[in-house]
Amino acid sequence: GAGGGGLGFSGQVGVAVAFVTYPQANDPKAAFVGISAAGDGRRLTYLATSTAIPDLRSGEHEIEVRIASGVLTVTIDKTKALEGAAPVPANAFVGFSAATGGRTDMHEVSKIDFSY
Repeated sequence: GAGGGGLGFSGQVGVAVAFVTYPQANDPKAAFVGISAAGDGRRLTYLATSTAIPDLRSGEHEIEVRIASGVLTVTIDKTKALEGAAPVPANAFVGFSAATGGRTDMHEVSKIDFSY
């Protein structure tokens, strides 16, 4: 997928949950979490977004993504941050991607648990 605002997902087929700490043009004006199913080049098109999230650069956070009956729910530190309809198929691959533009950031993923 595309770098920068494309977060390594733009141009791919699927659904992405994006944690954005450096918003691009046309994004919410603050850090946010978003659900995307498409992108146009170097940025994503969001189905839903929320800026009601903790500072993602401030230490460790517990993230949960749950999909049920076509609704994707994201919780951060056990608090619902975002919920929205998402076209997730019954069978899907799970992956992680990231991108930076003119800035750098570091996010680590650990202790992953999948269930269905």
